[in-house]
Order: sequence, then structure tokens, then C-alpha cells
Amino acid sequence: MDFEIESHTLQSPSLACFVLKNVSAATAAKVQKEFTEITFTAGYRYSSEGELFRGTIVETQYGEKTDNNTTTLLRIWCACSDLAYKHGRVNTSLGAGSTHKDIVDACLKGMQAAQPTLSMGSVVGVDLSAVRFPRGLTLAGLARDYLRETCLSLGATFTLSGNKLSILATNAPGTGSSGVVLTPDTILGGPPIQRLDGVIVSCLINPAIDLNTTITIKGPIVSPNVTGNAIVPGSIDKQGQLANQLNANGDYRVIHMRTNGSTRGPDWTMTLTTIGVGQNVNTTQAGLGYS
Repeated sequence: MDFEIESHTLQSPSLACFVLKNVSAATAAKVQKEFTEITFTAGYRYSSEGELFRGTIVETQYGEKTDNNTTTLLRIWCACSDLAYKHGRVNTSLGAGSTHKDIVDACLKGMQAAQPTLSMGSVVGVDLSAVRFPRGLTLAGLARDYLRETCLSLGATFTLSGNKLSILATNAPGTGSSGVVLTPDTILGGPPIQRLDGVIVSCLINPAIDLNTTITIKGPIVSPNVTGNAIVPGSIDKQGQLANQLNANGDYRVIHMRTNGSTRGPDWTMTLTTIGVGQNVNTTQAGLGYS
């Protein structure tokens, strides 16, 4: 089996594609007709496995031939919490004295109506009950729009990952440490590189690494002239803000993960985009939707 998983802190769903080889037509038909949810775990022989993806099956395709017509493929495309994101609606009224938590709860309820498997995840760096509204308000529309407005007013963002709705302050250090320390001996493909969209580093698949968790990078990081000769806005002392600064302690928060693997081939890697703990996303990342 081959797989590719793309997870991110964007508010839109994470995606995955799984390719199974030489399954029977009966098995393929069963997958296509009976199953709607998928949970994918991976690990190593003498250590515990961990979850890499959880979501719904969006589309399947069976019958493609490869390797001189000797291999038949079953492709399974999946998305994480896409039903909640696309179809979750809220239609309710909240009285005077309600809080941001009441709005989030109403949005979660609307999303759960579209996708019952969705649950509330972690809330880090914000107090949803700190402010009480002096007047009542009416909510009518897509739940994701109200979540986006609520998080914007709190200086936070929401993420749908692993069938959980999580809220994180934009300057929060993350949801916790993964406990992973990457050294020159465990980093793949050369040293990490500082780019406009963050510090990019590759390693072997590790289920302990998840979105918004922190990792520690030991060793040199390549820092090219990330702005090049391009014309950038702002005074000269502000132009460096286009690139995230390196963290003095080597602690970085994961905002994007691309996981590629094969049970019969050489691929077994994670490519991570990270930002220094305690930093906000930069101009380039914000334009892409990261937070």
C-alpha cells in the first residue's frame, strides 16, 4: 500500500490518498459500497503505533493497471471533517449575556448535525467565557463562518483535524510538545531550510508529531536570503518580518505536514513546515491561510 497525507492548520479539511494494490474485485466493491469512515495508524515493530489520519471516504476508484498490467490499483481519496466544514450550519438565537463559548458550542452542534463523529478538541491560549455580550444575537448560516469571525475577534484560529474542532491563539506555543528531537542524524534530505513559509525539515514518519505540537531541531539551519532581490513593502527594518525568525532554543510549532509512505517501497517520510514557538505566522503564511 502507498499513501500520501497532507495535514495543515488551514481551516479547510486535511486530505489523504491511499493506494491498495491487487485487491480482489469483491474486496474493492465492499470498500466502495459499505465503508464511509477511515482511520489510519502506523508505527514500528517494537514501539506503539499512532494515528496518522482520521476522516471520511470521499471517492474510490478501482481498475487502474500498472506494471505492464500486472498490478490493479484501488485508490481511496479521503478528507478530514469535510462534511462538518462544508455542510455544518447554525440557526439559533443567543440572549444577552452570552459568550464566545456559546457561539462555539452552537457552531459545534451545527457541525455535528452534518458529521456526528466530530467532537470538541483543545482550546489553547484563549478564554471563551471572558466576555459577555450586552445584547442578544442571531446566528444563521454556515458554522465555519461564525467560527472564523469568533476566532478573529479573539486573536485565534480554529482547526478541523482528526475529527476534532480545536481553537488556538495565534501566538500560543502550541498544544504541547511531541517530545521529538531532530538532530543531524535523524533529519533526512539535508539540513532544515528557512523559507518564506517557515522552516522546512524532513524526517522518518513519527506518529508523535501532530499539527500544532512542538518539535526541537538541533543542529544548523540553512538561512538563504529569503526575500532575494524582490521589492517588498515597509521600511527596511520591517522587511525581515516576511520570514519567520529562528528560535534560539530550537523549538518549533508544526503548521503543515506532508506524509508519504509505502509498505513495499522506500518512501516513509514526513516533511514538516514549522514556525518558531511563540511567533505569529508571517505575511506569506497568512496569505496562504495558515495561522
